[in-house]
This record gives sequence, structure tokens and C-alpha cells, in this order.
Amino acid sequence: MKRHVFLLLTVIGSIICGCGNNADDSIINTNTDASIEILSIDELQNDEKVIEYFNDLNMTIISAELEKRKTDEETGYDYAYLNIVAENESAKLVGEYEITSCFYDIGGWQVDNIRSEGAREYQPQENYDYLPIVNASYLEYYKDPEYELEIVSTQKISVSQYKVNAIIRDQGTISDYVVEGYYDVVFNSKLGTWKCDYYQNHYGVALHDVNKLKITQQIGDKIYTLYISIKNGELSVNQLFINQEEMKIQSVYKSQSPVYNDAWVVSYYKGRVSFRTQRDEITILS
Repeated sequence: MKRHVFLLLTVIGSIICGCGNNADDSIINTNTDASIEILSIDELQNDEKVIEYFNDLNMTIISAELEKRKTDEETGYDYAYLNIVAENESAKLVGEYEITSCFYDIGGWQVDNIRSEGAREYQPQENYDYLPIVNASYLEYYKDPEYELEIVSTQKISVSQYKVNAIIRDQGTISDYVVEGYYDVVFNSKLGTWKCDYYQNHYGVALHDVNKLKITQQIGDKIYTLYISIKNGELSVNQLFINQEEMKIQSVYKSQSPVYNDAWVVSYYKGRVSFRTQRDEITILS
């Protein structure tokens, strides 16, 4: 009888021990599963490889939304498809991207690759500052760094095209220029860049007061010397010499040339000579 009782207790103990072993295995498996949990959306968009990818595009991620995802536990690969919006000071980039992660025995889940999936589109920034690009366009056209530029108005022609009206103030010792320029500013939706073309301007010249300013310049075999006075914006030529011979001045009038509309013509009894007021000098043209 005692032997039967011992055997029964042994069997019950074995069953209890067996249940305990199964419980421990379950805990191990659970812990293992937890250690290979896939990367969150926040972890993906802040991954070093993903940030570097958009840095190369001169862009910073501002939002990421999961569209679909597939995780292959057998191969250890995770495929996340995200709608990502990135931006810089001049454009926004909207597109779908595939981010591939792999599970490593040492290191766990890590991003292996990111690539554009389908179409991506650049959009212009609504608060884009046109001043630098208009400045650059003006400099390219006039090659003159001494000026003040102010954007007066901006007119939206289309989603990617704007008309910008700017005033340029250029002060010199002889005359001041006030230029009203119109610029065609266009956004390239494929490259995410802006282009500015200078296409029209109107300007005026305000002369400073000077008394008998002497200008000498040699053109070919002739030396021209002019004595000019300016008072209250009115210009007059006091004397004209060619190779030290004084010419009798008949008239002085503003040039009608569309190229040099800030030029004057001095007519004398043997011919005429033209000169142009510039910021800090007067240049004889012929």
C-alpha cells in the first residue's frame, strides 16, 4: 500500500515539474519575441540612414505616415512604406518611400536601405523669401554690388510662377538711380528649385549738385575735356575741349537712345559728343 502511495506521489510530482518547465519556456519565448520588436515609425524617420538620405536632397523630414507594411519573420526583413513630407527653406518634397530593415542577432533591427517608391513631387514654400534670388538676378545683370533692393509686391501667376516687383536704390557721388524692376520667378517642381529672370525695368536718375566738374577722356587720337555743372537736377556744360582746342557749344540735350537713356549730347559747331552720368563718374561715349 505504501509503495502504491509513493508511486502516485512521484507521478503527480513529475506532472507538476513538467508544467513548471513549460511555463519557463513560455517566458523565454515571450522575452525573445519582445527583443525583436520591429522599429516604430518615429524610429524609422529618425534613423541615421534615413536622415542622411534626405540631407543629400537638402531636405529635413517634417512628417511620416505609414501606408503599408510587411514583416517577414523567416528572413528577418521588414518593409515599411511611408508617405514622407520633407522641406527646406524654398520647397517641400512629398513622396512615398520604402524603408527596408533587417534583424541582426547582434544589434537587433536596423535600417538597411531607403528608396523612393513611385512618384515624388516638389512643392513651393508659400512663405518663400524672393529677396535673395532677385538680388542675385540683379547682380548678374548689372554686376554692381552697391545698391539697396526692396520687394514692393508679388503677384501669383500660377502654382509655380510669380511676378515680383522690386525697387532698387543706387546712390553715387554724381547721381542716384531709382530702378523699378520686374522679375519672373518660376518654381521647378521636378528639381525643387527656383529660377528668377529679369525682364523689364524703368528707372530715373537724380543728379547731385556739382560746380565745374572736369572730365577728361581719350577716344582714339582725340582727348576730350568737359567742364560740367549740375544744380537742382539740371545739368549744363560750361566748356568743351578737344585736344586742348575749345569748341563752341551750340546745345546740350538729353539723349533719346534706348540703350543710354541717362546720357547727354553736346552739340558744337564741328559735330557732337555724348557722355553718360554714372554712380560715381561721367563717361564720354563718343
